[in-house]
Amino acid sequence: MSVETWNYIIGDVHGCHDELVALEAKIARHATRHGVTPHHVSLGDLVDRGPESAQVVAHMREGVEAGTHSVIMGNHEAIMLTVLWDLAPWPAVVAPSPAPELSTVARDGEGERGFARALSLEDYRQFRRYMWQGQGGYDTLRSYGCDPDDTSSWTLPADDLRFLVGLPYHWEADGVVATHALATRAQLELLRAGRPGADADQDARDAFRKASDRSMWSRALPSNAPDPERVHVSGHTPLERVKHVQSRKIIQVDTGAVYGRRLTAWCADDGSILSVQAREHVF
Repeated sequence: MSVETWNYIIGDVHGCHDELVALEAKIARHATRHGVTPHHVSLGDLVDRGPESAQVVAHMREGVEAGTHSVIMGNHEAIMLTVLWDLAPWPAVVAPSPAPELSTVARDGEGERGFARALSLEDYRQFRRYMWQGQGGYDTLRSYGCDPDDTSSWTLPADDLRFLVGLPYHWEADGVVATHALATRAQLELLRAGRPGADADQDARDAFRKASDRSMWSRALPSNAPDPERVHVSGHTPLERVKHVQSRKIIQVDTGAVYGRRLTAWCADDGSILSVQAREHVF
C-alpha cells in the first residue's frame, strides 16, 4: 500500500542553508505525525544575500534528482544566470546558453531595459553585473569559492548550472499552483503551454518571455484569482507573516529569513504553516 504524499511549499531561501535544513526537519516531523511522505517545493530564490547559496543549490539539486524536491525559477536565479552567461567561463558540457528569455539580448526593452537603450551592450552587461552583485550576488560568488572581482574565477559546477538553467517557471498539483512571484491568469496559461518551439513566430516567443519575466518579478496583486480551480502560492515579496488573500485564492509565503525573520513552508494538503527562526540578520 502506497503512502500519500503531501506538498510543502517553501518560501525564498536566499542562501540560508542552516534554516532550510531546520525547516525540512520540522516538515519531516509534521509529515510523520500525519503518516505521509513530504515533497518539498521551493519557490525559487535559492541564491544571493545569505552566506551559503552553493550549499542550498546543491541540496535542492540533489533533492530534485532524488524525487523529494521540486524547484521553480526565481528572479535571483534568472539574473545570476544572465550575468554568468555574459561574463563568466561557461562550461562546454552545459547547454550553449541559458534559456532564451534569460539572456541579456532577449531582455532588452522591458523592466530596467531603459538602461539597455541608453547603454552599449557591454556597458549594459556590466550594469547588470553590479546590480546582481549589489543584490547578493557577491555572497553567492564567495560561497562558490570565486573572487567576486575576477570574472575569470567564476567557475561554478556544471551540474549546478545545468540544474539552474533547466528550472521551470511554475509548478502545480491538485488544488495548488506556484510561481516565484505573483502571476495573472493569462500568464499562467502561457507558462503551462511551455516555451514556444523554434518554428514559433516572434509574437509567441515575446509573449512567453513576458509571462516568464512577470512570474519572477511581479509584486502587483492580480485583479482576480490566477487559477479559479487552484490556490496560487508565491514568494518574492518578503512579508512579516504568511499572507492569504482569500478573495483571489492567493497565498504569499516569503517571510524574510535572510532579513533575520523566518523561513516558512505552507502545507498545501492541510493548510499548516511551518517556520523556523533565522539564526541571524544576514542582509
